[in-house]
Amino acid sequence: MPLQFSVVRFQPDMQRHEVANVGILLFGPDGPQIRIAANLTKLLALDPNLSLQEVHNSAADLVRFLGHLWRGGAEPAQMCAAAGSGLAGLLLTPPGVISADAHDLESVLDDLEHRLVSAPAKRRAIKESTNRLNTELKTLFRQDGILGRAPDDISNHLVVPNFPIDPDTGLFAEFALRNGRLHVTETVDFRVGSNSEKKREAQAKTLLLVQALEKVGRQDLQRYVVVSGVTDAWAQPSVTLLSRHSDLLVVRESADDWSSYLDRIKKAAARPQAPSVFA
Repeated sequence: MPLQFSVVRFQPDMQRHEVANVGILLFGPDGPQIRIAANLTKLLALDPNLSLQEVHNSAADLVRFLGHLWRGGAEPAQMCAAAGSGLAGLLLTPPGVISADAHDLESVLDDLEHRLVSAPAKRRAIKESTNRLNTELKTLFRQDGILGRAPDDISNHLVVPNFPIDPDTGLFAEFALRNGRLHVTETVDFRVGSNSEKKREAQAKTLLLVQALEKVGRQDLQRYVVVSGVTDAWAQPSVTLLSRHSDLLVVRESADDWSSYLDRIKKAAARPQAPSVFA
């Protein structure tokens, strides 16, 4: 079933933009639940005089406050907005959605915390050798002369692999291209891997897409998800989840989908033509 969640962030000074992810808030059937990371020593880099126990106390106050709103019928988005001004330095991101088992909320919290709070600043990606879609796209982009090598190539209208969306939480887009908007592409190949592996991969890609939306904003972002092997019924919930958080879902087996997606990327990668001196 779909559940909504929010990332709990700590910002010691509202006048500065230094923030750190410290926990996860999950909106379960019985109300909001919070998970604060066991190790908060990284916060001392933001405020050396900070009492880490006060952060845990503030988190408990936050849950009580949100629980009051929940019992009053407030929706997750309303609750996150109500806490948006910061409660003792804690902030909530706009809610995202994850497909999860409501009877195993602890495992859901474990997974979200691992991916968004405790993750190292590097990509834990599916190996390219097991993701034929990733390899196929990279080959096509290289053949078209639009594949970049380094993150700075994003300013040259090139498609950049492993582009950092939120490196502090280990979130890197498979492919990104900027031309006015940031065009982000994620792939999920349901032809390889077990059902459970593909479900976890789809959830991880969803988190990336949610975080990209928060970082960039709706007006400046275009999100694509390319999938393959989606005819089996077991894949449909994951495909629905990915579709809900993308602007264009591309089925590789559909010639129209594939052609439309490649045309969009090529147009976005086209560099403005300099005016002719003979015009």
